[in-house]
Amino acid sequence: MENVFGNRKYWAKKAIYIVAVTVISVLYILPVIWMSLSSFKPTKEIFQSPPRIIPDTVTLDQYINAFQSNNVGKHIFTTVVIAVFSMVFSLLIGSMMAYPLARKTRKGYGAIMAVVISGRMMPAAALCVPMYMIFRMLGLIDTHIGLIVCYTTFNLPFSVFLIRSFIRQVPYEIEESGKIDGCTKTGILFRLLLPLIAPGLATTAIFSFLLAWNDLLFAIILTTTEKVRTLSVLVTSYNASRERLYGEMYAVMTITLIPVVLLTIFAQKYLVEGLTAGSVKG
Repeated sequence: MENVFGNRKYWAKKAIYIVAVTVISVLYILPVIWMSLSSFKPTKEIFQSPPRIIPDTVTLDQYINAFQSNNVGKHIFTTVVIAVFSMVFSLLIGSMMAYPLARKTRKGYGAIMAVVISGRMMPAAALCVPMYMIFRMLGLIDTHIGLIVCYTTFNLPFSVFLIRSFIRQVPYEIEESGKIDGCTKTGILFRLLLPLIAPGLATTAIFSFLLAWNDLLFAIILTTTEKVRTLSVLVTSYNASRERLYGEMYAVMTITLIPVVLLTIFAQKYLVEGLTAGSVKG
C-alpha cells in the first residue's frame, strides 16, 4: 500500500510540475507567437475586432514595406557586424585575461578578478553619461568601432569569469606536457587549452553575441544618426513616429528574434554542456 500511495504522490507532483511549466511557457511564448503571426497579416487584419491569432490572409507586404521604407537590410548588416566583432574580441581578449587568472595563485590575482567581475555588476544606466563623454572625446560617436568597443567592454567581465572557470577544469599536466614539447604560453593557450574548452567558448560566444544583438540602451546613446543604427533602435523608431506602422514593426521584431531562436535551437547542446561543465571545479 505504501508503494501505491508513494507512486500516486510522485505522479501527482510530476503532473502538477508539468502543468505549471506548460502554463508558464504558454504565457511567455504567446506574445511572441502573436507578434510573429501578426507580421504576416494585412494592416486591416491587425486592427480587426475581435482580434485573431491566425491570419485569414498571409502576406509579406509588411516585410517588403519595412525593407523598402526603412532600409532594414542595412540595419541587419550593421547589427551583425557589430555583434560578431564584439563577440570575437570578447573571446580573444577574455581568453588571454582568463588564462593567468586561472593558473596563477600569487597574492593580488584574487583582487584583480574581483575588479574584473565588479565591472559586470555596475548598472549600465550609471555608465551612460561617462561613456558618452569619453566616446565623444575619442570621436567614436556614430561609429561601428564605438559600439564594438562598448559591447566588448561589457562582455569582458562575463567572458573572463566563464572562460576562467573552464580553464580550471583542465588538468595542469596537459600544460606541463606542452612546455616539454616547447610550447610558449601563447601556444599552450591557443593550441592546447582553448580546443579542450570548446563548449565553454561556445557558451561565452553565444551570450556575448546576444548581448550585443539585443542591446538598446547604448545603441541609442552612442548613435545620433541612421549611419550606425541597429535593429533594436529601428524597432523603437516605429513607436516614435506619428504613423503607427504596427505591421512593419512586428516584421522587424520578428527578424530580430530569428538569430536568438536559431542559436537557442542549434547551440542548445553547447549551452547545457558549457554551463554545467563550468559550474563545478574538478
